[in-house]
Amino acid sequence: MFRSLFLAPLAMILLACGYPDNTPPVNENADKVAVVITGWGEPKGWDFDFRLAISGDARIGEATVYPGQACTQMHVGRWPFASQIGLLPHAVAYKLPVLGAAWDSVGVYRLSENGSEFMSIIDDSVRVSVAEVQDVEGMITPMSQSRLFPDRSLGGLDPRDGADYLEGIYQVGAPSRERGPNPLAMPNGLSDVVELGVAGSLMDMGFMYEDQTARANAVDEHMTEVTIDTLAALFGNRVAVRFGAYAATPGIHPNQQDVAREFVEQGFTNLVLTRETTDNNQYANTFMTRGWIDKALCKAGYLDDVNIKQTRQVGRTPEYNRALLEILRPHLERRERGSDVAVIYTTYGMPFPGADDSGPFAQVHPLAKEEYHENAYLNYQSFKRYAVDEFGQQYALHFNRRGADGDKRIDSYFAYAMFPSRFYGAADDPLRFPTIRETIDQAKADGRRQVVVLLSHWNYNNTDNMLAMRKLNQIPYNSREDVRRQKYWVDWCESADSAEPISCDDPVAVQLSFSEVFDKQADAFGVGYGHRIRGTVERYGLMPVGVEPIASAPVTTLEGGTLKVDQGEFAGFELVIAPDPRPGLPESNTWDNYEVFVDPAEVHISAWFDFDAYVAPAHVHPERAIAPSVLVGPYRTIVNKPARITLPVSAVAEGAGITPVIYNEATQEWDEVYPVAGGKPAVYDAADGTYSFDTQVLGIFSVRSR
Repeated sequence: MFRSLFLAPLAMILLACGYPDNTPPVNENADKVAVVITGWGEPKGWDFDFRLAISGDARIGEATVYPGQACTQMHVGRWPFASQIGLLPHAVAYKLPVLGAAWDSVGVYRLSENGSEFMSIIDDSVRVSVAEVQDVEGMITPMSQSRLFPDRSLGGLDPRDGADYLEGIYQVGAPSRERGPNPLAMPNGLSDVVELGVAGSLMDMGFMYEDQTARANAVDEHMTEVTIDTLAALFGNRVAVRFGAYAATPGIHPNQQDVAREFVEQGFTNLVLTRETTDNNQYANTFMTRGWIDKALCKAGYLDDVNIKQTRQVGRTPEYNRALLEILRPHLERRERGSDVAVIYTTYGMPFPGADDSGPFAQVHPLAKEEYHENAYLNYQSFKRYAVDEFGQQYALHFNRRGADGDKRIDSYFAYAMFPSRFYGAADDPLRFPTIRETIDQAKADGRRQVVVLLSHWNYNNTDNMLAMRKLNQIPYNSREDVRRQKYWVDWCESADSAEPISCDDPVAVQLSFSEVFDKQADAFGVGYGHRIRGTVERYGLMPVGVEPIASAPVTTLEGGTLKVDQGEFAGFELVIAPDPRPGLPESNTWDNYEVFVDPAEVHISAWFDFDAYVAPAHVHPERAIAPSVLVGPYRTIVNKPARITLPVSAVAEGAGITPVIYNEATQEWDEVYPVAGGKPAVYDAADGTYSFDTQVLGIFSVRSR
């Protein structure tokens, strides 16, 4: 006692005299969770810094300069051609001593006011005298006539009115695919990929927006705000949420690396990285989000100090499916009740299977190993059940090719949007992935005369759906007046054997609709997104206010897991997560030896990651409930091989209809748990007093009488 009384004032005297206090500072954020919402963050209008970064860093990334280089563990490919993103051939993406012409053989310039110089559009200190450029055919090309633009760019004059958004900009020089010297080579020390990317963005932004002032997309901002508000209501100040874009827009968005690094510097050690993409894929989640953030934390010396978990997908949840129904609804309601309508569910698409993964002209991103295709198709099957239940009595909906039934991918009107046809497999391969245009043509060949192209994946209207996929798939563009009125869907008509628009009064007309995306469903999307992130936060053991698990059990990707309750109100509850049905797939696929996903009954994946499953009492209950409401988590966890849930139920009268239900956080209503593609039928066991059903997403469940 005396010693304590003596030491306390002594410590105060030492501090007052300037002696350091060795007590470590309190880290108030150590037990909290930081959420980094990532994504493209594409602004409306033109911003040079954003477009330069997107054309360079976000599409190319860094190269491995020497073996064993620090912070390159996330790179793909083999030395000396290993790189961060791996979507472009190494020789095009990085300057090589021998293959420099592949990296730089042209320049993109503005003509100076006096017409005497060409000035680079990305660095005006790089200049070429007009007098020094040889007067040779093909040496100087007006940029709007260049053939070097990527397939997704407008790549020319505005087809609506002939406007030239690159007037006064020129391509000087040209690449060559011939052996030997290139007489048109005009290298300028700048990456051709970056120069052409910036020029293409100038063209595309001019096409889409009359006002070129750089500004955040209001819908994207609102979705993020709703997501943040949803998480705040669940966790209070125990969770911090910030947005970081793949490329910064000064004054609008920081980049994701800076946001993650700032969180760690502020003492957060538990990070959740998330992206709003509908479909779980390596490119978005592993390379663009996790890869860049891992690299930034590694370079700062923080990577070993933090725990990182990811929320990989928004689709397949009740909230997402209901919002997508509302996008489909107006396109059906413009048609007569009872009409036959083919619904082409469309998502982004990833190339498959890719190409040889070695050498300077390889594309080493592991496209054949992508889990994307399975996840995207199962999202579609989940939504299809909702659509059939919602609209099947009012319209004759066709999701499959004529003469086909069931859930196999090759039988369906399921389409990819964002790459040319040649990227999706050999033309004669019956298992290839079709484009929107190929699927439209298939539907027309099947005799369908009403077709709706329904866009999933994109959370807000942007370059992809306003321009890129329309160019790739011969879909009419919206007029400038449409864009002023924020109308991004379009109706048009074609004949059965041509993609050229015709009058809808023509007796042979096929009537088509191309939907917009989630702009008008921003609130529902944001709520669903927040609850998807919630489940990832729960994996750190941090539960929303009022959630008190009564039992838990481990689940692994390889072996699955089982959670049971044997006593109390929930006695008889069981959750069974299936083991990995095809260990090694799709990870063992290579570009020339692969198995492509076709059938939901034969999925390659069950659980996406290891986790602790839990069950807790729920605080919402459906009408006519014959089972307790149970919260099964981590919330909104998704599996591909259907999980099996068993609930205790009250006695059911013979012949009475019962159905499992899941709570929808956006509508605050109960949705039916529809039969899962590739799953088993629901079973009522009168002897045990239980009801068992399949699901691919966890949440709040009950059973009610019809």
